[in-house]
Amino acid sequence: MRKLLSLAGRNGAHVVLAGVLLGLAAPAVADAARPLLAAAIFAFTFGAALKVQPDALRNEAAHLPRTTLILVVATFGVPLLIGGLLLLLRPDPSLAQGIMFWAIVPTSPATVAFAAILGLPTSLALIITLVATAAAPAYLTLLAMAQDGLQLAADPLALCLKLLALTGSAFLAAALTRRFASATLARNPDVLTGIAVLALCLAGLGSMTGMQAAAMAEPERLAAITALAYGVTILVQAFGTALFWRCGREVALTAGLACSARTLTLAWVMFAAEMTPLANAFLGGAMVAKYTLPLLTRTAIARLGRPPA
Repeated sequence: MRKLLSLAGRNGAHVVLAGVLLGLAAPAVADAARPLLAAAIFAFTFGAALKVQPDALRNEAAHLPRTTLILVVATFGVPLLIGGLLLLLRPDPSLAQGIMFWAIVPTSPATVAFAAILGLPTSLALIITLVATAAAPAYLTLLAMAQDGLQLAADPLALCLKLLALTGSAFLAAALTRRFASATLARNPDVLTGIAVLALCLAGLGSMTGMQAAAMAEPERLAAITALAYGVTILVQAFGTALFWRCGREVALTAGLACSARTLTLAWVMFAAEMTPLANAFLGGAMVAKYTLPLLTRTAIARLGRPPA
């Protein structure tokens, strides 16, 4: 098992991509993995949090203004950016709806695991994710109302508390594990990343439920929408990275991840009553982009001069 986790940890982006491809190719496997998404969220947060050193958390506390600004940009700057672009470009209203649903939900817990895979500051990603999730009930209703009074199909407080309970308990479990097994963990850094990677692979696999049927029904339309989802995700990731570039490359890349990795499952649940087929298709394409783009990000980091850990 240790060898498998180490192998996964050294090839994280490729393993996550393989999970997405398997889900697309084998719908029955994706359907079987779907009920395990909650467990996967706990596991990939736990695995990534194992890499968070207490000193790193204290260092983030010393840079509170910077961290707060990243959080504000990821939470409010992204919807403002996307809203401005939609006003300028005026795409199909149903498609615009899906893009806005993507933009207004908070940073995904998967950001922590992506940061671990890419060798970026997991402490920064963890703080942003936990705070964004905790604050989400306070702003999601207001953001939804700003979008022509959209009706929420579920209570954002209940949903976000459930998500926060998963990620928070994973962080506490990781802190206790570090407390009592720090020497063992220090000797096996790839194993720590491997836990997060395999859990992300499971999450990506389960998130592909229904995607093959959609692709076979309207392949050209879904391909175009998925390409658009990649474009939007890359644009927002580049926006977040560029905005914080002066803070250092690792901080900037983590900010880009926090901006571009959104909690898409939350969007599907909360806006179910308003979801049009085109909006649903965009979120599906965005889910594919979310789990496959770390490989592209890894390549970009390598070209910037430092291979990811």
